[in-house]
Amino acid sequence: LGAVQTYGAFYPRPYPALLAEELGMSALNLAVGGTGPGFYGQYDRLIEAMNRGRFVILQCTAARHAGNSRYEPEGFVEFVVDRTTGESLPGWASWKRIVIEEPERIFDYVAETRAAWVRQSLDLIARITVPVIFFYYARRAPDYKIDMDAVRADAKAIRDGRHDSPFIEGLMADFPHLVDGESVRAVAAHCEGYVECLSAR
Repeated sequence: LGAVQTYGAFYPRPYPALLAEELGMSALNLAVGGTGPGFYGQYDRLIEAMNRGRFVILQCTAARHAGNSRYEPEGFVEFVVDRTTGESLPGWASWKRIVIEEPERIFDYVAETRAAWVRQSLDLIARITVPVIFFYYARRAPDYKIDMDAVRADAKAIRDGRHDSPFIEGLMADFPHLVDGESVRAVAAHCEGYVECLSAR
């Protein structure tokens, strides 16, 4: 289970296929690009499929669309709904709004979002009856700190029309966006195994 790295967009042999070949066993790739852990809990048939396996590898997904007191998840696949306007927008765009409109609430919203992501992950794990291996697969280590100087610089670039990245780098860091070491450890503690791979591959 996982996001675009697991899904393998535009690549015929993503890592689940490589792992299956190496282990000499079949694998069912249930990844969906841009998804979070809450996505899988919506579909009983996906849970049933997971529980027919020998084990589940759960990739650490991004938290940017897990929701908070301002934004509600919309299907747990990239989009969120602004609770104040009812507008649907990509998770990454919601954080640009926060940085511009409510910079004083950034840390509150981040804490709420991380808590929601952990809760959604644990809810999913609780429904899986086979062993779960939590897989942290990213270019950066789990622990990182929000760089408010970089956030303020990005906010200025957005206001000036010069910001060309979808993400606020100082806020989200690299994938898995907004997930920090504390969040990873909270989820991994409820799994039978934890694997960490730091790679740009």
